[in-house]
Amino acid sequence: MNGGRVLKVDFDYLALKLMKTYLNTILILSVLAFISFSGGQGGEPDSKSLKIQSKDSIAVNSWKITIPPTDEPGEPLHISGVVYSPDGKTPLDHTKIYVYHTDAFGYYKNEGDTVKHRLSNTLFTNEQGQYEIRTIRPGPYPKSNIPSHVHFIVFSDRYGKQHFELLFEGDPLISERMKQQSESEKSPYRIRQLLVKKDGILRCHFDIVLRNSGN
Repeated sequence: MNGGRVLKVDFDYLALKLMKTYLNTILILSVLAFISFSGGQGGEPDSKSLKIQSKDSIAVNSWKITIPPTDEPGEPLHISGVVYSPDGKTPLDHTKIYVYHTDAFGYYKNEGDTVKHRLSNTLFTNEQGQYEIRTIRPGPYPKSNIPSHVHFIVFSDRYGKQHFELLFEGDPLISERMKQQSESEKSPYRIRQLLVKKDGILRCHFDIVLRNSGN
């Protein structure tokens, strides 16, 4: 009689232990599934997400990008350069850059578009800090005195998020004030020369020297 009761208690205890183990396993699997799902969501990664990204996972040709579709109207424009640390000498490899600009008529998007910047793309510099962009020459904003320009948003683990605006030398809409501001390290404006080769493609060399802190 006593032996049978002890055996019953042992079975109850074993059943309770098994149930706790089962519930703990379900909880752990649920947490892992949630983490995996959250990490796979779309959207633009920031500099923090780049810290955990393996350099081996970055596509080999991601430092060369094309922005517009093949049927996009406008003058072909190639922009290339190197991203440097604030010393102006040390290239920054595998650095993320988000690039966007207006179309040839000065608009960021067409009427009815849901995207904010229709002509945009993201690249990562190569091991030498280099990048290349194939796009079209952007137009100035309609009914505005703002010159045509290309936005560069650079994400650096060490120097933070930094914004630059590439303007083109000779643009009559570039004011004297913009020219003066472009000489300051703190200013986002950078004025660079446009060259036309025999193939008719506009080319611009734009080296980006980051500031000591993101602005």
